[in-house]
Amino acid sequence: MVASLRDIKRRIKGVKNISQVTRAMQMISAAKMRRAQEQVLASRLYAQKAWEVLLHLSAQPGATDQLHPLLTQRPINRSTVVLFTSDRGLAGGYNTNVMRKAANFIKKKQKEGTPVSVVA
Repeated sequence: MVASLRDIKRRIKGVKNISQVTRAMQMISAAKMRRAQEQVLASRLYAQKAWEVLLHLSAQPGATDQLHPLLTQRPINRSTVVLFTSDRGLAGGYNTNVMRKAANFIKKKQKEGTPVSVVA
């Protein structure tokens, strides 16, 4: 079946329109990624200082009896996995990768004999 010249031109125009939409989507996602990276870099100093404060508090000499309950070292009896997945499009294989990593972690902990609960 031979396509007419009009059909070929219409198809070329459609491909060009799809290309423009794809390019716009790439530019939007690049801007969002850049913004997210800037936010991570901006919060890095805060996270580092918070970690230093926690280390300082947990390393106080002679204060082992007075430590906050969250700072005391206890044996790990069980684990909880909290899953965050995407409910929007254009996430690629994000949800699949999250689920795969969670499944591997759960299998590993169960082999060690640690009960695991999941929050999704």
